[in-house]
Amino acid sequence: MTQKTHRTEYTILKHLIDHGPLSINELAEKTGYNRTWIWKKLRELEKKGLVKLSKKGRILIADYKEPVKEPQVIILGILRAAEYPYILDFHKRLQKKWNTIIKIYDDAYTLAMHLATGRVHLAMNPSVTLLLAHRISGGKVFIAGGGSGGGAGIIENPRGREGHTTTMASSMEYCAVKERLPGPRIYARGGDEIIENVSRGITRYGVVWEPYLGLAQAKGLRTRACDLPVCCLLGIHDSMIHHVDKLKRLFAYSVEKIAKRLDSPVLIDSYSNLIGLPRDLVKRAILSYRYYPETPYDVLQNNAQLIRETLVPFDLVRRAVI
Repeated sequence: MTQKTHRTEYTILKHLIDHGPLSINELAEKTGYNRTWIWKKLRELEKKGLVKLSKKGRILIADYKEPVKEPQVIILGILRAAEYPYILDFHKRLQKKWNTIIKIYDDAYTLAMHLATGRVHLAMNPSVTLLLAHRISGGKVFIAGGGSGGGAGIIENPRGREGHTTTMASSMEYCAVKERLPGPRIYARGGDEIIENVSRGITRYGVVWEPYLGLAQAKGLRTRACDLPVCCLLGIHDSMIHHVDKLKRLFAYSVEKIAKRLDSPVLIDSYSNLIGLPRDLVKRAILSYRYYPETPYDVLQNNAQLIRETLVPFDLVRRAVI
């Protein structure tokens, strides 16, 4: 069992993970704790191997220390999306064994790179992106559990310039490839940027996930569904591989449990607050997904060709060579 951290230490660690490196003054401003107390806790966290302290001039800087072996604090990364209502129950179960922090990301590629380098230990990420991370990391990233499918769509501004906007090496780019959307392809950093590009006419089309599809409809953009058999699955970093069987069981139980109560007001409120998206949109959007307690291996295998086209796009050479 990993060493548990106290509430104050947990709060400090969460700010360092989300926003670090930070000075003592910056930590005091973000946490509300006084500087002396923060200094004491930072020294304790340093002894536990969770924080790295350094000086920049006369200013002491603290940062989260990357784990060398099995991490003492488990970071669970998810995208800002409506498709993980089960993540709160999963997080609760993880907390019984590990100190676990949920971190929200706006684009799949960044999350995958953090998973590949061990900065994140578990992640809900598109299957396409996890397969890429497996290759880039030299086999340190694995798909270890189920997740969600569906919930994607194409948005259109008929007055926009030719081309489409999507996120790189993601399920949204998979949809763009599957639907043969006309180029050029412009990559965005998140759902808000995709909607902005289409609204302003930078591209005619965009591919988004829920609840951004609902947000696009509210802005008056045309929308149509993209059949996405599987989207995000549970990814795991090699540092947690010894616990993979337990993680699979906990995750499957959470998905099966929550899939039966998607209309729970408490669930919808809690999940909307977590991802920072409107409650009404989240309430409608979670019903547009299908949920997989376990990895849908056959679905992935049957779509292997489209996955390859997504990971190695037709214009890769032109984009990569300067």
